[in-house]
Amino acid sequence: MEDVLAVYARPPQKDIPLVCLDEFAKQLLSETRQPVAAIPGHLARADYEYVRDEIGLLSRTCLDRRIGSVGEFETEVTTYLEWKNKNSKPINWQFTNENARIKLKSLYPAI
Repeated sequence: MEDVLAVYARPPQKDIPLVCLDEFAKQLLSETRQPVAAIPGHLARADYEYVRDEIGLLSRTCLDRRIGSVGEFETEVTTYLEWKNKNSKPINWQFTNENARIKLKSLYPAI
């Protein structure tokens, strides 16, 4: 825990980028057949068959559905970033190693 906090406490360096820890590579999948919408008396139907597409970098807060192509993914991310930049709020980064020792003292061994 303290190692992670120490990384975020480092001053910005142009040659060493800081990468978000909740990003991960994900296989993009596309549908082989269009899903059938629900109608009165019948549930929605979707085929479980899919086609493997390229691999994209996703963030865990980002999307909650299947993305069919890299182009569609890039459009979604661009739209999200534009919305996020318009509705930005300041972040108060004051969680230091000292605060971690106090707030998470139950996780630290007694010496």
